[in-house]
Amino acid sequence: MQLHRHLISLTTHERLDKHFMDVFTTYLYGSIDKDVFMNIPEGYKMPEAYNSNPQKVYSFKLKRSLYGLK
Repeated sequence: MQLHRHLISLTTHERLDKHFMDVFTTYLYGSIDKDVFMNIPEGYKMPEAYNSNPQKVYSFKLKRSLYGLK
């Protein structure tokens, strides 16, 4: 919030044009250029073929980015 106020103040002081927009799906459909793996979340039902080992042994390879992924 502090950054927004600073930017608004700066653009007003420098008499720059301001354009605002809300972006809700910024990272939802982004592509990934590196291999990213994540732990399987609790509550996810594994296929029967993989139930012989504990769930923490497995991971997911992401094909698309997730919101909040850093």
